[in-house]
Amino acid sequence: MARSARQAAADKQLRTVTMPLEVLTRLEPHARRRGVHRNQLVREIVESALDAGLVDAVLDDGTQEGVMR
Repeated sequence: MARSARQAAADKQLRTVTMPLEVLTRLEPHARRRGVHRNQLVREIVESALDAGLVDAVLDDGTQEGVMR
């Protein structure tokens, strides 16, 4: 599959998530250091936390996997 076709297929799998502008603004220097757009940085942070199983640790809200509030 050509790169553009792969990208088009991947784009169909994206969804919009809203975030306060203040949060995006605070992420800007981190994104700039990595040479990516702040939206890409947000995606990478979320994916990394999920892949590493860190969501519960990052939120630290007493909720654990398999335990519903």
